Amino acid sequence: MSEAVITTNPLGTRPLKWLIPHYAIPATVALVVNALYNIVDQIFIGQSVGYLGNAATNIINPLMIIMLVVASLWGDGCASYTSLQQGKGNRENASTGVCNTFAVSFIMGLIVMAISLIFMKPLCWLFGASENSLSYAMAYGYIIAVGFPLMAILTPLTACIRVDGGATYGMIGLLVACCSNIILDALFCLGFGWGVQGAAVATLIGQLINVIWVLVYIPRFKNVSIRKNTFIQMYLLLKA
Repeated sequence: MSEAVITTNPLGTRPLKWLIPHYAIPATVALVVNALYNIVDQIFIGQSVGYLGNAATNIINPLMIIMLVVASLWGDGCASYTSLQQGKGNRENASTGVCNTFAVSFIMGLIVMAISLIFMKPLCWLFGASENSLSYAMAYGYIIAVGFPLMAILTPLTACIRVDGGATYGMIGLLVACCSNIILDALFCLGFGWGVQGAAVATLIGQLINVIWVLVYIPRFKNVSIRKNTFIQMYLLLKA
């Protein structure tokens, strides 16, 4: 491992007894917070709409899981690649990996969003919608699908922030977004009476807040640098 990496990345300097809690606890909190998004939506939708609204969120949940799996595929791969390149002292390759992942993840998010919006009705039928719950599921699903590009870039960048030594920063972003989601759920569902659409908008705004939080970290990366030239080079390579 190069001296540059050793002096900047805690993974190269800290003992295991420090690294395990400082990385395991934020990762565990992140998993819990992600689960809370769906739980909170269920609570407020149940209070404002009823069981048909709860059924609608469960129908759309597989779509969200599919998007999360796609995002995790790129995010976990990028985190592993970045860690390996940092260990070799090759910051240029690590930076290229993060930039490429950011671009590809966003494109994949747009693709999944487009497929979901175009085929929303047959997908709802596929995932178990009934005549009574279909309209609720589609109303909820259309708004959730719009946020898929946000989810697509959020997961990989959070993973990259974690390997850069910012695990706590990423955890705080999730907590802020979750708290915002809870407050907005109460406001939109119970206060404004927007029902399933209100819960979906609250989730979308929570994700947007989290994405902004993550993007603010980009200039603070210690071991990689996000540069416009890297995106231009990738575009020219794909175009060729």
